[in-house]
Amino acid sequence: MINIKTNKIAGGGICAALCLVLLFASSFIPAKIAFLFASSIVMGVCILRYKTMTALMTYISVSVISLLIIPKANLIVSLAYTSVFGIYPIVKLYIEKIKNMKIEYIIKFLIWNIHLFLVYVILSAFGQNSLFDLGTFWVWLGGMGLMLAYDLIFGIFINGFYRTYSKFLK
Repeated sequence: MINIKTNKIAGGGICAALCLVLLFASSFIPAKIAFLFASSIVMGVCILRYKTMTALMTYISVSVISLLIIPKANLIVSLAYTSVFGIYPIVKLYIEKIKNMKIEYIIKFLIWNIHLFLVYVILSAFGQNSLFDLGTFWVWLGGMGLMLAYDLIFGIFINGFYRTYSKFLK
C-alpha cells in the first residue's frame, strides 16, 4: 500500500489542477510551448515540494485527465505533456543523482534519441512522417538542440526556485 500524507495528496492535486489549466490554455492560445514548459516547471516544483511518489501520481493523473478534457483538435498538447514535458522532470531527477555531468548528458541524449525514434516509428505507422522527409538528419539535430536548451532552461528555473524557496520545502 502506498503511504502518502494528506498534505502531499492535496499538494499533488493542486499541482495537477495547475498543470491541467496550463494544458487546457495551451490548446487555445498560440504559445503552446510556453504553456507546456510552464506545466513542466509545475511538475519540477511538485517533485521538490512533495517528492517523487506524489509527483509520479500527479503526472499520471494529469496525463489521463488531459487526454479526456483537451479538445481532440489539440490532442498533440496532451501527447507532448505525456511523452516529454510531464515525465522529464521525474526522469531528470534520477539521472542527475549520478553526479557526473558527462554521463548524465549521455543518458539524457540516449533517452531523447529513443524518444525521437519512437515518434518517427509512430508517425510512420500512421503515414504522417512528412516532418522527417524534410531531412531526417536536420530534424534529429534540431531535436537534440531543443532537448539541450529545454534541459538547461528547466534547470535554471528549478534551481532558482529551490534557492529562493528551499527554506519552505522542509
